[in-house]
Amino acid sequence: MSSHRTLFIENRSNITAHFQWKAFPSEEEENEEKRRQCLLQLQKEVSQENFPEEKETEKVKGFSGDHSALLSSMVQEKMAKVREDPMLFSHDIFVIEPMEGEIGPNCSAEIKVTFKPLEALEYGSVAYCSISGRESRLPLQLRGQGQGPLVELSSQTLNLGNVFVNTPHVCEVKLMNQGALDAPFTRIPSGSNVGLCFKFAPEEGIIAAGGSQSVQISFSATVLGSFEEEFQFSVAGSPRPAILTIKGSVTAPSVHFDLPELDFGDISFGFPYTRRCRLTNSSPVPLTFQLRMSDDGTQPAVDSVDQIRRDTDPAWRKGIHFYVEPREFTMNPSQGTILPQGHQDIEVTLCSNTVMEFYRRMLVDLEGIGKGVATLILTASSTCNVPELCHVEGGPSYEVLVPGEASRVSSSLSPREINCGSQAPLRESHFATNIGSCFKQQLTPCVCYNSTVRTACVKPSISSS
Repeated sequence: MSSHRTLFIENRSNITAHFQWKAFPSEEEENEEKRRQCLLQLQKEVSQENFPEEKETEKVKGFSGDHSALLSSMVQEKMAKVREDPMLFSHDIFVIEPMEGEIGPNCSAEIKVTFKPLEALEYGSVAYCSISGRESRLPLQLRGQGQGPLVELSSQTLNLGNVFVNTPHVCEVKLMNQGALDAPFTRIPSGSNVGLCFKFAPEEGIIAAGGSQSVQISFSATVLGSFEEEFQFSVAGSPRPAILTIKGSVTAPSVHFDLPELDFGDISFGFPYTRRCRLTNSSPVPLTFQLRMSDDGTQPAVDSVDQIRRDTDPAWRKGIHFYVEPREFTMNPSQGTILPQGHQDIEVTLCSNTVMEFYRRMLVDLEGIGKGVATLILTASSTCNVPELCHVEGGPSYEVLVPGEASRVSSSLSPREINCGSQAPLRESHFATNIGSCFKQQLTPCVCYNSTVRTACVKPSISSS
Protein backbone atom coordinates (compact mmCIF):
# COMPACT_ATOMS: atom_id res chain seq x y z
CA MET A 1 0.00 0.00 0.00
CA SER A 2 1.18 3.51 -0.77
CA SER A 3 -0.03 7.08 -0.76
CA HIS A 4 1.18 10.20 -2.51
CA ARG A 5 1.13 13.95 -2.25
CA THR A 6 1.69 16.64 -4.89
CA LEU A 7 3.62 19.90 -4.60
CA PHE A 8 4.72 22.61 -7.03
CA ILE A 9 8.00 24.45 -7.57
CA GLU A 10 7.31 27.96 -8.95
CA ASN A 11 9.80 29.93 -11.01
CA ARG A 12 8.93 33.60 -10.63
CA SER A 13 11.95 34.81 -12.55
CA ASN A 14 12.38 35.62 -16.21
CA ILE A 15 14.97 32.93 -16.83
CA THR A 16 14.81 29.18 -16.98
CA ALA A 17 15.70 27.42 -13.69
CA HIS A 18 17.18 23.95 -13.28
CA PHE A 19 16.30 21.97 -10.15
CA GLN A 20 17.56 18.79 -8.50
CA TRP A 21 16.47 16.98 -5.33
CA LYS A 22 19.58 16.47 -3.24
CA ALA A 23 20.35 14.35 -0.21
CA PHE A 24 22.47 16.99 1.58
CA PRO A 25 21.58 20.54 2.65
CA SER A 26 24.69 22.19 1.11
CA GLU A 27 27.41 21.62 -1.46
CA GLU A 28 30.05 21.58 1.30
CA GLU A 29 28.38 18.67 3.10
CA GLU A 30 27.91 16.94 -0.20
CA ASN A 31 31.62 17.22 -1.04
CA GLU A 32 32.52 16.02 2.46
CA GLU A 33 30.45 12.92 1.87
CA LYS A 34 32.20 12.35 -1.47
CA ARG A 35 35.62 12.57 0.19
CA ARG A 36 34.50 10.11 2.84
CA GLN A 37 33.34 7.64 0.21
CA CYS A 38 36.61 8.04 -1.71
CA LEU A 39 38.60 7.31 1.41
CA LEU A 40 36.53 4.22 2.06
CA GLN A 41 37.15 3.01 -1.47
CA LEU A 42 40.90 3.54 -1.07
CA GLN A 43 41.02 1.66 2.22
CA LYS A 44 39.01 -1.18 0.72
CA GLU A 45 41.29 -1.57 -2.27
CA VAL A 46 44.50 -1.38 -0.23
CA SER A 47 43.31 -4.03 2.18
CA GLN A 48 42.81 -6.57 -0.61
CA GLU A 49 45.68 -9.00 -0.99
CA ASN A 50 44.54 -10.70 -4.19
CA PHE A 51 43.29 -9.02 -7.34
CA PRO A 52 41.58 -11.70 -9.43
CA GLU A 53 39.63 -9.24 -11.57
CA GLU A 54 42.66 -7.00 -12.13
CA LYS A 55 44.77 -9.98 -13.13
CA GLU A 56 42.24 -10.93 -15.77
CA THR A 57 42.35 -7.34 -17.04
CA GLU A 58 46.15 -7.49 -17.16
CA LYS A 59 46.07 -10.61 -19.31
CA VAL A 60 43.50 -9.19 -21.71
CA LYS A 61 45.15 -5.79 -22.14
CA GLY A 62 48.67 -7.09 -22.02
CA PHE A 63 49.47 -4.78 -19.15
CA SER A 64 52.78 -5.67 -17.57
CA GLY A 65 52.92 -3.12 -14.77
CA ASP A 66 52.97 -4.11 -11.17
CA HIS A 67 49.95 -4.43 -8.93
CA SER A 68 50.53 -1.04 -7.32
CA ALA A 69 50.09 0.79 -10.59
CA LEU A 70 47.01 -1.26 -11.37
CA LEU A 71 45.57 -0.52 -7.94
CA SER A 72 46.20 3.20 -8.33
CA SER A 73 44.44 3.21 -11.67
CA MET A 74 41.39 1.38 -10.29
CA VAL A 75 41.12 3.68 -7.29
CA GLN A 76 41.32 6.80 -9.42
CA GLU A 77 38.59 5.46 -11.67
CA LYS A 78 36.23 4.75 -8.80
CA MET A 79 36.98 8.07 -7.12
CA ALA A 80 36.14 9.83 -10.36
CA LYS A 81 32.76 8.14 -10.38
CA VAL A 82 32.16 9.30 -6.82
CA ARG A 83 33.05 12.90 -7.72
CA GLU A 84 30.69 12.82 -10.68
CA ASP A 85 27.81 11.48 -8.53
CA PRO A 86 25.18 14.26 -8.23
CA MET A 87 24.20 12.94 -4.78
CA LEU A 88 20.49 13.02 -5.54
CA PHE A 89 17.91 12.19 -2.88
CA SER A 90 17.37 8.45 -2.47
CA HIS A 91 15.12 6.74 0.07
CA ASP A 92 13.46 3.33 0.45
CA ILE A 93 10.18 4.77 1.78
CA PHE A 94 9.84 8.19 0.11
CA VAL A 95 10.07 8.56 -3.67
CA ILE A 96 10.18 11.98 -5.41
CA GLU A 97 9.30 12.32 -9.08
CA PRO A 98 10.81 13.89 -11.09
CA MET A 99 14.19 14.05 -9.37
CA GLU A 100 15.40 16.88 -11.59
CA GLY A 101 14.22 19.09 -14.39
CA GLU A 102 13.84 22.59 -15.80
CA ILE A 103 11.22 25.24 -15.05
CA GLY A 104 10.51 27.90 -17.57
CA PRO A 105 10.22 31.59 -16.69
CA ASN A 106 7.14 32.30 -14.59
CA CYS A 107 6.17 28.66 -14.71
CA SER A 108 5.86 25.86 -12.19
CA ALA A 109 6.81 22.19 -11.98
CA GLU A 110 4.57 19.56 -10.44
CA ILE A 111 6.35 17.23 -8.03
CA LYS A 112 4.86 13.93 -6.81
CA VAL A 113 6.00 12.41 -3.51
CA THR A 114 5.07 8.77 -2.89
CA PHE A 115 5.06 7.18 0.57
CA LYS A 116 5.49 3.38 0.64
CA PRO A 117 5.87 2.19 4.27
CA LEU A 118 7.22 -1.27 4.95
CA GLU A 119 5.90 -1.50 8.53
CA ALA A 120 3.38 0.18 10.76
CA LEU A 121 5.92 2.75 11.95
CA GLU A 122 6.44 6.50 11.79
CA TYR A 123 8.91 7.48 9.06
CA GLY A 124 10.68 10.76 8.39
CA SER A 125 13.32 12.22 6.11
CA VAL A 126 14.44 15.52 4.47
CA ALA A 127 14.99 16.21 0.78
CA TYR A 128 16.82 19.37 -0.41
CA CYS A 129 15.86 21.11 -3.62
CA SER A 130 18.85 22.70 -5.36
CA ILE A 131 17.76 25.38 -7.83
CA SER A 132 20.13 27.05 -10.22
CA GLY A 133 20.79 30.67 -9.37
CA ARG A 134 19.84 30.10 -5.72
CA GLU A 135 22.57 29.99 -3.12
CA SER A 136 20.85 27.78 -0.52
CA ARG A 137 18.90 24.62 -1.05
CA LEU A 138 15.19 24.42 -0.12
CA PRO A 139 14.46 21.74 2.48
CA LEU A 140 11.37 19.55 2.15
CA GLN A 141 10.32 17.68 5.34
CA LEU A 142 8.89 14.27 4.61
CA ARG A 143 6.87 12.42 7.28
CA GLY A 144 4.51 9.50 7.19
CA GLN A 145 2.86 6.98 9.46
CA GLY A 146 2.87 3.42 8.26
CA GLN A 147 -0.63 2.08 8.70
CA GLY A 148 -0.72 -1.67 9.26
CA PRO A 149 -3.79 -3.81 9.85
CA LEU A 150 -6.09 -2.04 12.29
CA VAL A 151 -7.65 -4.73 14.50
CA GLU A 152 -10.01 -3.85 17.34
CA LEU A 153 -11.99 -5.95 19.82
CA SER A 154 -15.77 -5.78 19.97
CA SER A 155 -15.32 -5.43 23.73
CA GLN A 156 -12.05 -4.67 25.48
CA THR A 157 -13.30 -5.94 28.85
CA LEU A 158 -15.45 -8.97 29.70
CA ASN A 159 -16.91 -9.29 33.20
CA LEU A 160 -17.96 -12.88 33.83
CA GLY A 161 -19.41 -12.09 37.27
CA ASN A 162 -19.68 -15.04 39.64
CA VAL A 163 -18.77 -18.38 38.09
CA PHE A 164 -18.65 -21.76 39.81
CA VAL A 165 -15.41 -23.64 40.21
CA ASN A 166 -14.89 -26.54 37.75
CA THR A 167 -18.01 -25.47 35.86
CA PRO A 168 -17.62 -24.67 32.13
CA HIS A 169 -18.42 -21.09 31.15
CA VAL A 170 -18.53 -19.99 27.50
CA CYS A 171 -18.52 -16.46 26.05
CA GLU A 172 -17.58 -14.82 22.75
CA VAL A 173 -15.71 -11.78 21.50
CA LYS A 174 -15.05 -10.46 17.99
CA LEU A 175 -11.81 -9.29 16.39
CA MET A 176 -12.66 -6.61 13.80
CA ASN A 177 -10.25 -5.45 11.08
CA GLN A 178 -10.90 -1.75 10.51
CA GLY A 179 -7.90 -1.35 8.19
CA ALA A 180 -7.37 -1.75 4.46
CA LEU A 181 -5.02 -4.73 4.79
CA ASP A 182 -5.59 -8.36 5.69
CA ALA A 183 -4.68 -8.97 9.33
CA PRO A 184 -2.97 -12.24 10.34
CA PHE A 185 -3.43 -12.66 14.11
CA THR A 186 -2.12 -15.03 16.78
CA ARG A 187 -3.07 -15.28 20.45
CA ILE A 188 -0.11 -14.86 22.79
CA PRO A 189 -0.21 -17.67 25.41
CA SER A 190 -0.69 -16.76 29.07
CA GLY A 191 1.42 -18.46 31.73
CA SER A 192 -0.58 -17.58 34.85
CA ASN A 193 -2.65 -20.15 36.77
CA VAL A 194 -5.92 -18.42 35.87
CA GLY A 195 -4.83 -17.84 32.27
CA LEU A 196 -4.32 -21.58 31.78
CA CYS A 197 -8.01 -22.13 32.61
CA PHE A 198 -9.04 -20.26 29.43
CA LYS A 199 -9.24 -21.76 25.94
CA PHE A 200 -9.69 -19.74 22.74
CA ALA A 201 -10.99 -20.97 19.40
CA PRO A 202 -9.54 -20.12 16.97
CA GLU A 203 -6.19 -19.05 18.39
CA GLU A 204 -4.88 -17.79 15.06
CA GLY A 205 -6.11 -16.85 11.63
CA ILE A 206 -6.37 -14.09 9.01
CA ILE A 207 -9.03 -11.39 9.11
CA ALA A 208 -9.86 -9.88 5.73
CA ALA A 209 -9.84 -6.10 5.35
CA GLY A 210 -13.11 -4.78 6.74
CA GLY A 211 -14.01 -8.22 8.11
CA SER A 212 -14.28 -9.77 11.57
CA GLN A 213 -13.50 -13.03 13.35
CA SER A 214 -15.56 -14.47 16.21
CA VAL A 215 -13.46 -16.01 18.98
CA GLN A 216 -15.13 -18.42 21.41
CA ILE A 217 -13.74 -18.37 24.94
CA SER A 218 -14.16 -21.36 27.27
CA PHE A 219 -13.40 -21.00 30.96
CA SER A 220 -13.32 -23.71 33.62
CA ALA A 221 -11.75 -22.42 36.83
CA THR A 222 -9.83 -24.57 39.28
CA VAL A 223 -8.88 -21.76 41.68
CA LEU A 224 -11.31 -19.93 43.96
CA GLY A 225 -11.29 -16.15 44.30
CA SER A 226 -11.46 -12.98 42.20
CA PHE A 227 -9.37 -12.66 39.04
CA GLU A 228 -8.50 -10.13 36.33
CA GLU A 229 -6.50 -11.46 33.42
CA GLU A 230 -5.17 -9.85 30.22
CA PHE A 231 -5.02 -11.75 26.94
CA GLN A 232 -3.14 -10.42 23.91
CA PHE A 233 -3.65 -10.99 20.20
CA SER A 234 -0.57 -10.23 18.11
CA VAL A 235 -1.38 -8.77 14.68
CA ALA A 236 1.26 -9.01 11.94
CA GLY A 237 2.27 -5.57 10.76
CA SER A 238 0.82 -3.80 13.78
CA PRO A 239 3.15 -2.45 16.50
CA ARG A 240 0.61 -2.97 19.26
CA PRO A 241 -1.37 -6.12 20.11
CA ALA A 242 -5.11 -6.18 20.71
CA ILE A 243 -5.62 -6.63 24.47
CA LEU A 244 -8.68 -8.29 26.04
CA THR A 245 -9.25 -8.05 29.81
CA ILE A 246 -11.42 -10.72 31.47
CA LYS A 247 -12.41 -10.48 35.11
CA GLY A 248 -14.76 -12.22 37.50
CA SER A 249 -15.00 -14.20 40.70
CA VAL A 250 -14.83 -17.97 41.11
CA THR A 251 -17.02 -19.40 43.86
CA ALA A 252 -17.95 -22.87 45.05
CA PRO A 253 -21.51 -24.20 44.48
CA SER A 254 -23.76 -24.03 47.54
CA VAL A 255 -25.38 -27.01 49.28
CA HIS A 256 -26.96 -26.96 52.73
CA PHE A 257 -28.95 -29.11 55.16
CA ASP A 258 -32.41 -28.14 56.35
CA LEU A 259 -31.35 -28.64 59.99
CA PRO A 260 -28.43 -27.19 61.94
CA GLU A 261 -28.25 -30.39 64.02
CA LEU A 262 -29.68 -33.90 63.97
CA ASP A 263 -30.35 -35.01 67.55
CA PHE A 264 -31.12 -38.68 68.22
CA GLY A 265 -31.70 -37.98 71.94
CA ASP A 266 -31.36 -40.88 74.41
CA ILE A 267 -30.83 -44.15 72.60
CA SER A 268 -30.37 -47.71 73.79
CA PHE A 269 -27.28 -49.74 73.22
CA GLY A 270 -27.59 -52.07 70.23
CA PHE A 271 -30.89 -50.75 68.88
CA PRO A 272 -31.08 -48.81 65.57
CA TYR A 273 -32.63 -45.33 65.49
CA THR A 274 -33.35 -43.39 62.33
CA ARG A 275 -33.66 -39.65 61.74
CA ARG A 276 -34.24 -37.75 58.50
CA CYS A 277 -32.75 -34.62 56.98
CA ARG A 278 -32.72 -32.91 53.59
CA LEU A 279 -29.72 -31.80 51.50
CA THR A 280 -30.52 -28.95 49.07
CA ASN A 281 -28.57 -27.81 46.00
CA SER A 282 -29.12 -24.07 45.67
CA SER A 283 -26.79 -23.63 42.68
CA PRO A 284 -27.77 -23.63 38.97
CA VAL A 285 -25.67 -26.70 38.16
CA PRO A 286 -26.13 -30.39 39.08
CA LEU A 287 -23.91 -31.61 41.89
CA THR A 288 -22.67 -35.14 42.62
CA PHE A 289 -22.29 -35.69 46.36
CA GLN A 290 -20.98 -38.31 48.76
CA LEU A 291 -21.68 -38.45 52.48
CA ARG A 292 -19.22 -39.58 55.13
CA MET A 293 -18.83 -39.42 58.88
CA SER A 294 -16.05 -37.44 60.52
CA ASP A 295 -15.34 -40.38 62.84
CA ASP A 296 -16.76 -43.87 62.47
CA GLY A 297 -15.55 -47.46 62.34
CA THR A 298 -15.51 -49.99 59.55
CA GLN A 299 -16.88 -53.24 61.05
CA PRO A 300 -20.68 -53.50 60.76
CA ALA A 301 -22.48 -52.68 64.01
CA VAL A 302 -24.47 -55.39 65.83
CA ASP A 303 -28.25 -54.92 65.85
CA SER A 304 -29.74 -56.49 69.02
CA VAL A 305 -32.96 -57.53 67.28
CA ASP A 306 -31.05 -59.32 64.52
CA GLN A 307 -28.79 -60.91 67.09
CA ILE A 308 -31.75 -62.36 69.02
CA ARG A 309 -33.18 -63.86 65.84
CA ARG A 310 -29.89 -65.66 65.15
CA ASP A 311 -30.17 -68.14 68.04
CA THR A 312 -27.35 -70.29 66.61
CA ASP A 313 -24.87 -67.39 66.54
CA PRO A 314 -21.66 -68.29 68.47
CA ALA A 315 -21.87 -64.85 70.09
CA TRP A 316 -24.52 -66.28 72.45
CA ARG A 317 -21.82 -68.45 74.00
CA LYS A 318 -18.61 -66.49 73.40
CA GLY A 319 -19.88 -62.91 73.45
CA ILE A 320 -19.54 -60.20 70.77
CA HIS A 321 -16.04 -59.08 69.99
CA PHE A 322 -14.99 -56.08 67.85
CA TYR A 323 -11.55 -56.37 66.31
CA VAL A 324 -11.96 -52.92 64.74
CA GLU A 325 -14.22 -50.02 65.62
CA PRO A 326 -17.89 -50.63 64.68
CA ARG A 327 -19.57 -48.59 61.95
CA GLU A 328 -22.49 -47.20 63.91
CA PHE A 329 -23.86 -44.63 61.42
CA THR A 330 -25.52 -45.50 58.13
CA MET A 331 -26.69 -42.93 55.52
CA ASN A 332 -29.26 -43.74 52.86
CA PRO A 333 -28.53 -42.69 50.21
CA SER A 334 -24.88 -42.03 50.91
CA GLN A 335 -24.17 -40.67 47.44
CA GLY A 336 -25.97 -39.38 44.37
CA THR A 337 -26.58 -36.38 42.13
CA ILE A 338 -28.84 -33.45 43.02
CA LEU A 339 -30.32 -31.46 40.14
CA PRO A 340 -30.04 -27.65 40.04
CA GLN A 341 -32.25 -26.08 42.73
CA GLY A 342 -33.19 -29.63 43.79
CA HIS A 343 -32.92 -31.59 47.03
CA GLN A 344 -32.29 -35.09 48.38
CA ASP A 345 -33.96 -36.55 51.48
CA ILE A 346 -31.52 -38.57 53.55
CA GLU A 347 -32.11 -41.15 56.30
CA VAL A 348 -29.43 -41.42 58.97
CA THR A 349 -29.50 -44.55 61.15
CA LEU A 350 -27.52 -44.86 64.37
CA CYS A 351 -27.02 -48.28 65.92
CA SER A 352 -24.89 -47.68 68.97
CA ASN A 353 -22.41 -50.39 69.90
CA THR A 354 -20.61 -48.14 72.38
CA VAL A 355 -21.94 -46.46 75.48
CA MET A 356 -21.05 -42.79 75.08
CA GLU A 357 -22.22 -39.28 74.27
CA PHE A 358 -22.15 -38.96 70.50
CA TYR A 359 -21.06 -35.73 68.83
CA ARG A 360 -20.21 -36.44 65.22
CA ARG A 361 -20.22 -34.55 61.96
CA MET A 362 -21.73 -35.77 58.71
CA LEU A 363 -19.69 -34.28 55.87
CA VAL A 364 -20.64 -33.63 52.26
CA ASP A 365 -18.00 -34.11 49.54
CA LEU A 366 -18.81 -32.71 46.09
CA GLU A 367 -17.25 -34.29 43.03
CA GLY A 368 -14.89 -31.90 41.30
CA ILE A 369 -15.55 -29.19 43.91
CA GLY A 370 -14.03 -30.20 47.22
CA LYS A 371 -14.37 -32.18 50.42
CA GLY A 372 -16.41 -31.22 53.47
CA VAL A 373 -18.25 -28.36 51.75
CA ALA A 374 -21.25 -28.81 54.09
CA THR A 375 -21.58 -30.27 57.59
CA LEU A 376 -24.41 -31.56 59.79
CA ILE A 377 -23.86 -32.16 63.52
CA LEU A 378 -25.18 -35.51 64.85
CA THR A 379 -25.73 -35.91 68.61
CA ALA A 380 -26.98 -38.79 70.76
CA SER A 381 -26.66 -40.25 74.23
CA SER A 382 -26.15 -44.03 74.23
CA THR A 383 -26.92 -45.96 77.45
CA CYS A 384 -27.49 -49.58 78.54
CA ASN A 385 -31.16 -48.88 79.27
CA VAL A 386 -33.55 -51.35 77.65
CA PRO A 387 -36.42 -49.70 75.79
CA GLU A 388 -39.99 -50.60 76.71
CA LEU A 389 -41.69 -53.03 74.36
CA CYS A 390 -44.17 -54.68 76.72
CA HIS A 391 -45.03 -53.98 80.35
CA VAL A 392 -44.41 -56.77 82.84
CA GLU A 393 -46.77 -56.66 85.81
CA GLY A 394 -45.12 -56.30 89.18
CA GLY A 395 -41.70 -55.37 87.77
CA PRO A 396 -39.77 -52.99 85.57
CA SER A 397 -40.22 -52.71 81.80
CA TYR A 398 -38.11 -54.92 79.51
CA GLU A 399 -37.80 -55.44 75.82
CA VAL A 400 -38.64 -59.12 75.52
CA LEU A 401 -38.96 -60.69 72.11
CA VAL A 402 -41.22 -63.76 72.20
CA PRO A 403 -42.68 -65.51 69.16
CA GLY A 404 -46.28 -65.61 68.04
CA GLU A 405 -49.18 -64.37 70.10
CA ALA A 406 -47.13 -64.44 73.28
CA SER A 407 -45.71 -61.01 72.41
CA ARG A 408 -49.09 -59.47 73.28
CA VAL A 409 -49.61 -61.28 76.61
CA SER A 410 -49.19 -59.42 79.90
CA SER A 411 -46.84 -61.49 82.04
CA SER A 412 -44.74 -61.31 85.19
CA LEU A 413 -41.15 -62.16 85.92
CA SER A 414 -40.00 -64.44 88.72
CA PRO A 415 -37.57 -63.59 90.12
CA ARG A 416 -37.70 -59.88 89.32
CA GLU A 417 -33.98 -59.40 89.81
CA ILE A 418 -30.93 -61.43 88.80
CA ASN A 419 -27.68 -60.76 90.62
CA CYS A 420 -24.85 -61.97 88.40
CA GLY A 421 -22.20 -61.32 91.09
CA SER A 422 -18.53 -61.09 90.13
CA GLN A 423 -17.83 -62.13 86.60
CA ALA A 424 -14.55 -62.65 84.76
CA PRO A 425 -14.31 -60.94 81.37
CA LEU A 426 -15.48 -62.87 78.32
CA ARG A 427 -17.03 -65.70 80.27
CA GLU A 428 -20.63 -66.86 80.36
CA SER A 429 -22.92 -67.35 83.33
CA HIS A 430 -26.41 -68.82 83.10
CA PHE A 431 -29.39 -67.80 85.20
CA ALA A 432 -33.06 -68.62 84.90
CA THR A 433 -36.25 -66.66 85.33
CA ASN A 434 -39.86 -67.44 84.51
CA ILE A 435 -42.42 -65.36 82.67
CA GLY A 436 -45.64 -66.36 84.31
CA SER A 437 -49.03 -66.33 82.63
CA CYS A 438 -50.23 -68.63 79.90
CA PHE A 439 -46.76 -69.97 79.18
CA LYS A 440 -43.39 -70.39 80.78
CA GLN A 441 -40.39 -68.63 79.22
CA GLN A 442 -36.88 -69.23 80.43
CA LEU A 443 -34.43 -66.38 79.80
CA THR A 444 -30.75 -67.28 79.69
CA PRO A 445 -28.72 -64.06 80.06
CA CYS A 446 -25.15 -64.41 78.76
CA VAL A 447 -23.06 -61.75 80.48
CA CYS A 448 -19.72 -60.92 78.89
CA TYR A 449 -17.35 -57.99 79.15
CA ASN A 450 -15.10 -56.18 76.75
CA SER A 451 -12.63 -53.40 77.49
CA THR A 452 -15.24 -50.65 77.59
CA VAL A 453 -18.78 -51.98 77.51
CA ARG A 454 -20.80 -54.50 79.53
CA THR A 455 -23.14 -56.46 77.27
CA ALA A 456 -26.04 -58.65 78.29
CA CYS A 457 -27.55 -60.90 75.61
CA VAL A 458 -30.86 -62.66 76.29
CA LYS A 459 -31.50 -65.86 74.38
CA PRO A 460 -35.06 -67.11 74.99
CA SER A 461 -35.96 -70.77 75.04
CA ILE A 462 -39.72 -71.44 75.24
CA SER A 463 -41.11 -74.22 77.37
CA SER A 464 -44.81 -75.02 77.74
CA SER A 465 -46.48 -73.94 80.98
